[in-house]
Amino acid sequence: MQNPGQIHAQIGVRAGLVVANLGRWNGFFTVPFSKAIGERGKAYAIGHDSRILQGLRENLKQHGAVESTVVATEADVARTALPDASINMAFFANVLHDIRDNGAFLREVARIMKPDGIAVGIDWKKEDSTFGPPSEITLTEVESRRIFAENSFEVLKRVDAGPFHYGLLCMQVPRAVPNSRVFHAS
Repeated sequence: MQNPGQIHAQIGVRAGLVVANLGRWNGFFTVPFSKAIGERGKAYAIGHDSRILQGLRENLKQHGAVESTVVATEADVARTALPDASINMAFFANVLHDIRDNGAFLREVARIMKPDGIAVGIDWKKEDSTFGPPSEITLTEVESRRIFAENSFEVLKRVDAGPFHYGLLCMQVPRAVPNSRVFHAS
């Protein structure tokens, strides 16, 4: 299955980072984030289900996580209320295939990321399996890459996320600004 420590090593999780863990956040990735980023870092766990929020709090205590570094918030991941350009890393696992409006979601990710920030999407491989969601609702890696590209993200590298998942580490590509000079005929 997935190994958060191995994934974190591939994506550069380190002390002092500010991370937004968007979506399903019962602690599987948030607990290791809190330990890796330490007292100087911050992990925002943002999702839409209050029951999962309670599970996260229990997992933080049970696994000795640095609770002071975790801010859990019940919110729509496409409207987080985080300040503009406030995070180093947006992380979302098993989320992209469930989002109704990927454009709105990735615009929010871009809004909250610092200019040099990264986005990491981990998702289910699109294959028939008795494990995970039905293949009819999952995305191929090619489809996920297209969604990122259509929303001004460049995939920098593929992340090994285990036998049932793939991961993509991305950076926002600045959008071209139209030429503001006006041509005047003389």
